[in-house]
Amino acid sequence: MSETALTFKIKALKKLGQKAYAQSVYDRFQKEYQQLYGEKYKENSLEE
Repeated sequence: MSETALTFKIKALKKLGQKAYAQSVYDRFQKEYQQLYGEKYKENSLEE
């Protein structure tokens, strides 16, 4: 699970105009992060 890769993917999707897909990717990452680490992901890559 790479936070850096997530950030780049989100930025790329937003530049391509795929904001809904970017949100979906981010939501899935947050869910997986919480399952693995038992805490919520603190950063919000969608706001950049």
